[in-house]
Amino acid sequence: MISIIILSHNENDTQSCINNIENNLIESINEIVIVKGNSDINYKSEKINIININDKNLFSYSFSKFANIGIKNTSKNNDILILNDNCYIVENTLENLEKALYSSENVGIATPVSNIGPFYHYQSLNLPFESLQSFIDYTKDKVNYKQSDNELRLRTSFLTVLIKRCVLDEISLLDEIFISTDFASDDFCLRALKQGYKTLLCNNSFIYIKGDLYYNIGYLDKNKFKNKWGFDPLYSLSIRTEILDKLSIDSSSAVNILEIGCACGSTLLKLKEIYKECNLYGFDINKESTDIAKHIDNANIQCADIENDDISLEENKFDLVILLDVLEHLKDPWELMKKVKKSLKKDGQIIISLPNIMHISIVNSLIQGNWDYQESGILDRTHLRFFTLKSIKEMFQSIDCNMIYYFSIYSRISSEEENLINLLSTQYNLDKNQLMSYQYIITNKTL
Repeated sequence: MISIIILSHNENDTQSCINNIENNLIESINEIVIVKGNSDINYKSEKINIININDKNLFSYSFSKFANIGIKNTSKNNDILILNDNCYIVENTLENLEKALYSSENVGIATPVSNIGPFYHYQSLNLPFESLQSFIDYTKDKVNYKQSDNELRLRTSFLTVLIKRCVLDEISLLDEIFISTDFASDDFCLRALKQGYKTLLCNNSFIYIKGDLYYNIGYLDKNKFKNKWGFDPLYSLSIRTEILDKLSIDSSSAVNILEIGCACGSTLLKLKEIYKECNLYGFDINKESTDIAKHIDNANIQCADIENDDISLEENKFDLVILLDVLEHLKDPWELMKKVKKSLKKDGQIIISLPNIMHISIVNSLIQGNWDYQESGILDRTHLRFFTLKSIKEMFQSIDCNMIYYFSIYSRISSEEENLINLLSTQYNLDKNQLMSYQYIITNKTL
Protein backbone atom coordinates (compact mmCIF):
# COMPACT_ATOMS: atom_id res chain seq x y z
CA MET A 1 0.00 0.00 0.00
CA ILE A 2 1.04 3.62 -0.59
CA SER A 3 0.79 6.76 1.53
CA ILE A 4 0.91 10.02 -0.41
CA ILE A 5 2.54 12.96 1.37
CA ILE A 6 1.61 16.38 0.00
CA LEU A 7 3.90 19.22 1.03
CA SER A 8 1.53 22.16 1.16
CA HIS A 9 2.75 25.68 0.38
CA ASN A 10 -0.34 27.30 -1.11
CA GLU A 11 -3.96 26.51 -0.26
CA ASN A 12 -5.23 26.75 -3.84
CA ASP A 13 -2.38 24.58 -5.15
CA THR A 14 -2.99 22.03 -2.42
CA GLN A 15 -6.68 21.82 -3.24
CA SER A 16 -5.89 21.40 -6.95
CA CYS A 17 -3.26 18.78 -6.15
CA ILE A 18 -5.74 16.76 -4.06
CA ASN A 19 -8.35 16.91 -6.83
CA ASN A 20 -5.71 15.79 -9.32
CA ILE A 21 -4.72 12.83 -7.15
CA GLU A 22 -8.31 11.73 -6.58
CA ASN A 23 -8.81 11.64 -10.34
CA ASN A 24 -5.80 9.33 -10.67
CA LEU A 25 -6.09 7.13 -7.57
CA ILE A 26 -5.06 3.51 -7.75
CA GLU A 27 -6.15 0.73 -5.41
CA SER A 28 -2.84 0.59 -3.53
CA ILE A 29 -3.22 4.19 -2.27
CA ASN A 30 -5.03 4.20 1.06
CA GLU A 31 -3.72 7.34 2.76
CA ILE A 32 -3.01 10.99 1.96
CA VAL A 33 -1.06 13.06 4.47
CA ILE A 34 -0.98 16.82 4.00
CA VAL A 35 1.86 18.66 5.75
CA LYS A 36 1.18 22.37 5.98
CA GLY A 37 1.56 25.53 7.96
CA ASN A 38 -1.26 26.95 9.99
CA SER A 39 -3.95 27.66 7.38
CA ASP A 40 -7.62 27.11 6.66
CA ILE A 41 -7.31 23.92 4.63
CA ASN A 42 -9.81 21.47 6.11
CA TYR A 43 -10.39 18.88 3.43
CA LYS A 44 -12.90 16.21 4.48
CA SER A 45 -12.04 12.66 3.47
CA GLU A 46 -11.48 9.37 5.27
CA LYS A 47 -8.15 8.97 3.49
CA ILE A 48 -6.78 12.43 4.27
CA ASN A 49 -4.80 13.25 7.40
CA ILE A 50 -3.80 16.93 7.79
CA ILE A 51 -0.64 17.65 9.78
CA ASN A 52 -0.78 21.30 10.79
CA ILE A 53 2.58 22.79 11.81
CA ASN A 54 2.24 25.66 14.26
CA ASP A 55 5.71 27.14 14.27
CA LYS A 56 6.65 30.79 13.89
CA ASN A 57 9.88 29.63 12.20
CA LEU A 58 8.03 27.64 9.56
CA PHE A 59 9.71 29.66 6.79
CA SER A 60 13.02 28.03 7.73
CA TYR A 61 11.76 24.47 7.24
CA SER A 62 13.58 22.54 4.55
CA PHE A 63 12.20 20.03 2.06
CA SER A 64 13.71 17.27 4.20
CA LYS A 65 12.07 18.50 7.39
CA PHE A 66 8.65 18.84 5.78
CA ALA A 67 8.95 15.39 4.16
CA ASN A 68 10.12 13.75 7.39
CA ILE A 69 7.16 15.15 9.32
CA GLY A 70 4.89 13.58 6.73
CA ILE A 71 6.69 10.22 6.77
CA LYS A 72 6.45 10.01 10.57
CA ASN A 73 2.68 10.42 10.31
CA THR A 74 2.04 7.68 7.73
CA SER A 75 1.01 4.08 8.25
CA LYS A 76 4.13 2.17 9.22
CA ASN A 77 3.91 -0.51 6.50
CA ASN A 78 3.11 1.75 3.54
CA ASP A 79 5.44 2.81 0.77
CA ILE A 80 5.80 6.60 0.50
CA LEU A 81 5.02 8.95 -2.38
CA ILE A 82 6.25 12.51 -1.70
CA LEU A 83 4.61 15.23 -3.77
CA ASN A 84 4.87 19.03 -3.66
CA ASP A 85 1.48 20.68 -4.00
CA ASN A 86 2.44 22.35 -7.28
CA CYS A 87 3.05 18.96 -8.92
CA TYR A 88 0.31 17.34 -10.99
CA ILE A 89 0.34 13.73 -12.12
CA VAL A 90 -0.87 12.57 -15.53
CA GLU A 91 -2.55 9.37 -16.65
CA ASN A 92 -0.81 6.13 -15.53
CA THR A 93 1.83 8.00 -13.54
CA LEU A 94 1.12 6.30 -10.22
CA GLU A 95 0.60 2.86 -11.76
CA ASN A 96 3.82 3.12 -13.73
CA LEU A 97 5.85 4.39 -10.78
CA GLU A 98 4.64 1.47 -8.69
CA LYS A 99 5.46 -1.00 -11.48
CA ALA A 100 8.95 0.50 -11.75
CA LEU A 101 9.47 0.35 -7.99
CA TYR A 102 8.60 -3.35 -7.96
CA SER A 103 10.29 -4.28 -11.23
CA SER A 104 13.11 -5.74 -9.13
CA GLU A 105 13.61 -6.60 -5.49
CA ASN A 106 16.67 -4.35 -5.26
CA VAL A 107 14.93 -1.25 -6.64
CA GLY A 108 14.13 1.07 -3.74
CA ILE A 109 13.37 4.46 -5.32
CA ALA A 110 11.41 5.46 -8.42
CA THR A 111 10.92 8.94 -9.85
CA PRO A 112 9.03 10.29 -12.89
CA VAL A 113 9.98 12.62 -15.70
CA SER A 114 8.98 16.26 -15.16
CA ASN A 115 8.40 19.25 -17.41
CA ILE A 116 11.05 21.35 -15.61
CA GLY A 117 13.82 20.54 -13.18
CA PRO A 118 17.48 20.97 -12.29
CA PHE A 119 19.61 20.43 -15.40
CA TYR A 120 22.21 18.28 -13.62
CA HIS A 121 19.72 15.50 -12.83
CA TYR A 122 18.73 14.97 -16.49
CA GLN A 123 15.18 13.87 -15.70
CA SER A 124 13.14 16.78 -17.02
CA LEU A 125 11.97 17.61 -20.53
CA ASN A 126 12.70 21.34 -20.10
CA LEU A 127 10.23 22.19 -22.83
CA PRO A 128 8.02 25.32 -22.81
CA PHE A 129 4.58 23.87 -22.06
CA GLU A 130 1.88 26.53 -21.86
CA SER A 131 -0.36 24.53 -19.53
CA LEU A 132 -0.98 21.21 -17.84
CA GLN A 133 -3.20 20.21 -20.76
CA SER A 134 -0.43 20.83 -23.30
CA PHE A 135 1.85 18.66 -21.15
CA ILE A 136 -0.79 15.92 -21.03
CA ASP A 137 -1.19 16.09 -24.81
CA TYR A 138 2.57 15.76 -25.26
CA THR A 139 2.91 12.75 -22.94
CA LYS A 140 -0.27 10.81 -23.79
CA ASP A 141 1.47 8.48 -26.27
CA LYS A 142 4.39 7.90 -23.87
CA VAL A 143 2.58 6.59 -20.78
CA ASN A 144 2.32 2.91 -21.70
CA TYR A 145 4.61 1.17 -19.23
CA LYS A 146 7.65 -0.67 -20.57
CA GLN A 147 10.11 -2.06 -18.08
CA SER A 148 12.87 -1.68 -20.65
CA ASP A 149 12.31 2.10 -20.59
CA ASN A 150 13.26 2.33 -16.92
CA GLU A 151 16.67 3.88 -16.43
CA LEU A 152 19.06 3.13 -13.57
CA ARG A 153 20.46 6.27 -11.95
CA LEU A 154 22.86 6.95 -9.12
CA ARG A 155 20.65 9.88 -8.15
CA THR A 156 17.44 11.65 -9.09
CA SER A 157 15.76 14.80 -7.86
CA PHE A 158 12.82 14.15 -5.52
CA LEU A 159 10.46 16.59 -7.21
CA THR A 160 8.14 13.62 -6.89
CA VAL A 161 9.41 10.30 -5.56
CA LEU A 162 8.08 6.86 -4.62
CA ILE A 163 10.13 5.07 -1.94
CA LYS A 164 9.78 1.53 -0.62
CA ARG A 165 9.10 1.43 3.10
CA CYS A 166 11.93 -1.06 3.65
CA VAL A 167 14.43 1.56 2.40
CA LEU A 168 13.24 4.05 5.01
CA ASP A 169 13.33 1.33 7.66
CA GLU A 170 16.97 0.54 6.84
CA ILE A 171 18.51 3.96 6.16
CA SER A 172 16.12 6.21 8.12
CA LEU A 173 14.68 9.54 7.00
CA LEU A 174 16.00 12.32 4.78
CA ASP A 175 18.97 14.17 6.24
CA GLU A 176 17.73 17.52 7.52
CA ILE A 177 21.13 19.20 7.28
CA PHE A 178 20.31 19.76 3.61
CA ILE A 179 18.00 22.64 2.76
CA SER A 180 17.50 22.02 -0.95
CA THR A 181 15.55 19.19 -2.51
CA ASP A 182 18.42 18.21 -4.76
CA PHE A 183 21.18 17.68 -2.21
CA ALA A 184 18.78 15.88 0.12
CA SER A 185 17.75 13.67 -2.83
CA ASP A 186 21.36 12.91 -3.77
CA ASP A 187 22.22 12.03 -0.19
CA PHE A 188 19.21 9.72 0.19
CA CYS A 189 19.87 7.93 -3.11
CA LEU A 190 23.50 7.28 -2.19
CA ARG A 191 22.63 6.02 1.28
CA ALA A 192 20.10 3.68 -0.31
CA LEU A 193 22.66 2.53 -2.87
CA LYS A 194 25.14 1.62 -0.15
CA GLN A 195 22.42 -0.56 1.39
CA GLY A 196 21.91 -2.34 -1.93
CA TYR A 197 18.87 -0.39 -3.21
CA LYS A 198 18.84 1.08 -6.71
CA THR A 199 17.16 4.21 -8.04
CA LEU A 200 15.08 4.17 -11.22
CA LEU A 201 13.92 6.95 -13.49
CA CYS A 202 10.60 5.78 -14.92
CA ASN A 203 10.46 7.22 -18.42
CA ASN A 204 6.77 6.29 -18.81
CA SER A 205 5.70 8.30 -15.78
CA PHE A 206 5.21 12.08 -15.86
CA ILE A 207 4.51 15.00 -13.53
CA TYR A 208 3.77 18.60 -14.40
CA ILE A 209 5.27 21.27 -12.13
CA LYS A 210 3.32 24.48 -12.03
CA GLY A 211 5.37 27.60 -11.35
CA ASP A 212 8.68 27.47 -9.49
CA LEU A 213 10.65 24.58 -8.04
CA TYR A 214 10.20 24.59 -4.28
CA TYR A 215 13.30 24.23 -2.11
CA ASN A 216 15.80 24.23 -4.98
CA ILE A 217 18.13 26.68 -3.26
CA GLY A 218 21.10 25.66 -5.37
CA TYR A 219 24.57 25.69 -3.96
CA LEU A 220 23.93 26.43 -0.27
CA ASP A 221 24.31 22.74 0.63
CA LYS A 222 27.31 22.01 -1.58
CA ASN A 223 29.94 22.20 1.18
CA LYS A 224 27.75 20.19 3.57
CA PHE A 225 27.47 17.43 1.00
CA LYS A 226 31.17 17.51 0.21
CA ASN A 227 32.06 17.30 3.90
CA LYS A 228 29.75 14.31 4.34
CA TRP A 229 30.58 12.35 1.20
CA GLY A 230 34.03 13.55 0.16
CA PHE A 231 33.17 14.82 -3.33
CA ASP A 232 31.24 17.54 -5.13
CA PRO A 233 27.93 16.06 -6.35
CA LEU A 234 27.49 18.68 -9.08
CA TYR A 235 30.63 17.31 -10.74
CA SER A 236 31.16 13.75 -9.50
CA LEU A 237 27.55 12.59 -9.91
CA SER A 238 26.88 14.27 -13.26
CA ILE A 239 26.25 12.40 -16.49
CA ARG A 240 28.49 13.77 -19.22
CA THR A 241 25.69 13.96 -21.77
CA GLU A 242 27.75 16.08 -24.15
CA ILE A 243 29.60 12.97 -25.38
CA LEU A 244 26.56 10.79 -26.06
CA ASP A 245 25.98 12.00 -29.61
CA LYS A 246 29.69 11.57 -30.36
CA LEU A 247 29.69 7.78 -29.83
CA SER A 248 30.55 5.81 -32.95
CA ILE A 249 30.81 2.27 -31.50
CA ASP A 250 28.04 -0.13 -32.54
CA SER A 251 25.59 -0.34 -29.62
CA SER A 252 24.42 -3.82 -30.63
CA SER A 253 27.83 -5.42 -30.07
CA ALA A 254 29.60 -6.49 -26.89
CA VAL A 255 32.15 -3.82 -25.99
CA ASN A 256 34.78 -2.99 -23.38
CA ILE A 257 34.55 0.59 -22.12
CA LEU A 258 37.16 2.38 -19.99
CA GLU A 259 36.68 5.76 -18.34
CA ILE A 260 39.75 7.33 -16.77
CA GLY A 261 38.52 9.84 -14.20
CA CYS A 262 35.16 8.09 -13.83
CA ALA A 263 34.20 9.87 -10.56
CA CYS A 264 31.11 8.12 -9.14
CA GLY A 265 30.37 6.37 -12.43
CA SER A 266 27.24 8.20 -13.60
CA THR A 267 28.50 8.38 -17.19
CA LEU A 268 29.50 4.71 -17.16
CA LEU A 269 26.03 3.82 -15.90
CA LYS A 270 24.48 5.82 -18.75
CA LEU A 271 26.72 4.01 -21.25
CA LYS A 272 25.53 0.74 -19.76
CA GLU A 273 21.99 1.75 -20.78
CA ILE A 274 23.19 2.35 -24.36
CA TYR A 275 25.52 -0.64 -24.67
CA LYS A 276 23.50 -3.49 -23.19
CA GLU A 277 26.36 -5.94 -23.68
CA CYS A 278 29.34 -4.13 -22.21
CA ASN A 279 32.12 -4.55 -19.70
CA LEU A 280 32.80 -1.37 -17.75
CA TYR A 281 36.16 -0.30 -16.36
CA GLY A 282 36.99 2.86 -14.48
CA PHE A 283 39.79 4.63 -12.64
CA ASP A 284 39.53 7.61 -10.35
CA ILE A 285 41.85 9.13 -7.77
CA ASN A 286 39.04 9.90 -5.30
CA LYS A 287 38.34 6.91 -3.04
CA GLU A 288 34.94 8.19 -1.90
CA SER A 289 33.85 8.50 -5.54
CA THR A 290 35.05 5.04 -6.53
CA ASP A 291 33.31 3.56 -3.48
CA ILE A 292 30.07 4.73 -5.10
CA ALA A 293 31.03 3.62 -8.62
CA LYS A 294 31.78 0.10 -7.36
CA HIS A 295 28.06 -0.39 -6.76
CA ILE A 296 27.44 -0.40 -10.53
CA ASP A 297 26.76 -3.99 -11.56
CA ASN A 298 29.58 -5.74 -13.43
CA ALA A 299 31.85 -2.69 -13.33
CA ASN A 300 35.56 -3.05 -12.59
CA ILE A 301 36.37 0.17 -10.72
CA GLN A 302 39.72 1.02 -9.15
CA CYS A 303 40.81 3.90 -6.98
CA ALA A 304 44.17 4.83 -8.43
CA ASP A 305 46.39 7.68 -9.49
CA ILE A 306 46.60 6.86 -13.17
CA GLU A 307 49.88 8.74 -13.54
CA ASN A 308 51.79 7.77 -10.39
CA ASP A 309 50.48 4.34 -9.40
CA ASP A 310 51.69 1.19 -11.12
CA ILE A 311 48.75 0.81 -13.48
CA SER A 312 49.00 -1.26 -16.64
CA LEU A 313 46.42 -1.08 -19.41
CA GLU A 314 46.01 -4.29 -21.36
CA GLU A 315 46.88 -3.79 -25.02
CA ASN A 316 44.19 -4.06 -27.72
CA LYS A 317 41.41 -4.44 -25.11
CA PHE A 318 39.06 -1.47 -25.25
CA ASP A 319 36.47 -0.43 -27.81
CA LEU A 320 35.96 2.94 -26.15
CA VAL A 321 38.21 4.99 -23.85
CA ILE A 322 36.97 8.22 -22.30
CA LEU A 323 39.03 10.93 -20.57
CA LEU A 324 36.88 13.90 -19.62
CA ASP A 325 38.61 16.82 -17.90
CA VAL A 326 41.55 14.60 -16.96
CA LEU A 327 44.60 15.36 -19.09
CA GLU A 328 44.96 18.96 -17.89
CA HIS A 329 45.55 17.63 -14.35
CA LEU A 330 48.55 15.45 -15.32
CA LYS A 331 52.28 16.12 -15.43
CA ASP A 332 52.69 14.12 -18.62
CA PRO A 333 49.35 13.70 -20.42
CA TRP A 334 51.18 12.74 -23.63
CA GLU A 335 52.57 9.59 -22.00
CA LEU A 336 49.12 8.54 -20.79
CA MET A 337 47.71 9.06 -24.28
CA LYS A 338 50.35 6.65 -25.62
CA LYS A 339 49.20 3.99 -23.14
CA VAL A 340 45.58 4.66 -24.03
CA LYS A 341 46.27 4.27 -27.74
CA LYS A 342 47.99 0.92 -27.15
CA SER A 343 45.04 -0.30 -25.07
CA LEU A 344 42.59 0.60 -27.82
CA LYS A 345 41.36 -1.92 -30.37
CA LYS A 346 42.16 -1.20 -34.00
CA ASP A 347 38.71 0.30 -34.68
CA GLY A 348 38.30 1.68 -31.16
CA GLN A 349 37.29 5.21 -30.22
CA ILE A 350 38.93 7.73 -27.89
CA ILE A 351 36.90 10.67 -26.55
CA ILE A 352 38.55 13.41 -24.51
CA SER A 353 37.46 16.82 -23.27
CA LEU A 354 39.85 19.67 -22.51
CA PRO A 355 39.42 23.33 -21.56
CA ASN A 356 40.62 25.85 -24.14
CA ILE A 357 43.27 28.24 -22.84
CA MET A 358 42.70 30.40 -25.93
CA HIS A 359 39.18 31.30 -24.76
CA ILE A 360 38.55 35.03 -24.93
CA SER A 361 38.09 35.35 -21.15
CA ILE A 362 41.68 34.15 -20.65
CA VAL A 363 43.06 36.27 -23.50
CA ASN A 364 41.30 39.33 -22.12
CA SER A 365 42.68 38.76 -18.63
CA LEU A 366 46.18 38.09 -19.93
CA ILE A 367 46.22 41.33 -21.93
CA GLN A 368 45.52 43.10 -18.65
CA GLY A 369 48.37 41.27 -16.96
CA ASN A 370 46.19 38.84 -15.00
CA TRP A 371 46.59 35.08 -14.63
CA ASP A 372 44.38 34.30 -11.63
CA TYR A 373 43.73 30.71 -10.66
CA GLN A 374 40.16 29.84 -9.65
CA GLU A 375 38.37 27.06 -7.77
CA SER A 376 36.99 25.77 -11.08
CA GLY A 377 36.99 26.58 -14.78
CA ILE A 378 39.78 26.97 -17.31
CA LEU A 379 42.22 28.30 -14.70
CA ASP A 380 41.27 25.73 -12.07
CA ARG A 381 44.13 25.80 -9.57
CA THR A 382 44.61 22.01 -9.95
CA HIS A 383 45.37 22.28 -13.68
CA LEU A 384 48.98 21.53 -14.57
CA ARG A 385 48.78 21.66 -18.37
CA PHE A 386 47.00 24.02 -20.76
CA PHE A 387 45.89 23.36 -24.33
CA THR A 388 44.76 25.10 -27.49
CA LEU A 389 43.07 23.36 -30.39
CA LYS A 390 46.41 23.22 -32.19
CA SER A 391 48.23 21.55 -29.28
CA ILE A 392 45.37 19.07 -28.82
CA LYS A 393 45.62 18.08 -32.48
CA GLU A 394 49.38 17.69 -32.10
CA MET A 395 48.89 15.38 -29.11
CA PHE A 396 46.59 13.14 -31.15
CA GLN A 397 49.02 13.16 -34.06
CA SER A 398 51.81 12.09 -31.70
CA ILE A 399 49.97 8.80 -31.07
CA ASP A 400 49.26 8.30 -34.78
CA CYS A 401 45.68 9.56 -34.69
CA ASN A 402 45.83 11.90 -37.65
CA MET A 403 42.09 12.01 -38.32
CA ILE A 404 40.35 13.77 -35.48
CA TYR A 405 37.02 15.49 -34.99
CA TYR A 406 36.45 18.30 -32.56
CA PHE A 407 33.35 19.90 -31.10
CA SER A 408 33.16 23.19 -29.24
CA ILE A 409 31.36 23.90 -26.01
CA TYR A 410 30.61 27.57 -25.57
CA SER A 411 30.13 29.82 -22.57
CA ARG A 412 28.48 33.20 -22.23
CA ILE A 413 30.73 36.09 -23.24
CA SER A 414 30.48 39.75 -22.28
CA SER A 415 30.07 42.63 -24.71
CA GLU A 416 33.67 43.66 -23.93
CA GLU A 417 34.89 40.16 -24.85
CA GLU A 418 32.78 40.15 -28.00
CA ASN A 419 34.41 43.41 -29.12
CA LEU A 420 37.83 41.93 -28.44
CA ILE A 421 36.99 38.84 -30.48
CA ASN A 422 36.02 41.02 -33.45
CA LEU A 423 39.22 43.05 -33.10
CA LEU A 424 41.57 40.07 -32.84
CA SER A 425 39.89 38.10 -35.61
CA THR A 426 40.14 41.10 -37.95
CA GLN A 427 43.56 42.40 -36.94
CA TYR A 428 45.35 39.04 -36.67
CA ASN A 429 43.14 36.82 -38.81
CA LEU A 430 42.31 34.60 -35.83
CA ASP A 431 39.58 31.99 -35.93
CA LYS A 432 36.63 33.39 -33.95
CA ASN A 433 35.52 29.92 -32.97
CA GLN A 434 38.80 29.25 -31.17
CA LEU A 435 38.34 32.42 -29.15
CA MET A 436 34.73 31.52 -28.31
CA SER A 437 35.25 27.82 -27.45
CA TYR A 438 35.34 27.29 -23.70
CA GLN A 439 36.05 23.58 -24.01
CA TYR A 440 36.71 21.04 -26.74
CA ILE A 441 35.50 17.48 -27.14
CA ILE A 442 37.89 15.57 -29.35
CA THR A 443 37.54 12.10 -30.85
CA ASN A 444 39.35 10.00 -33.40
CA LYS A 445 36.09 8.69 -34.92
CA THR A 446 32.69 10.06 -35.81
CA LEU A 447 29.34 8.73 -36.99
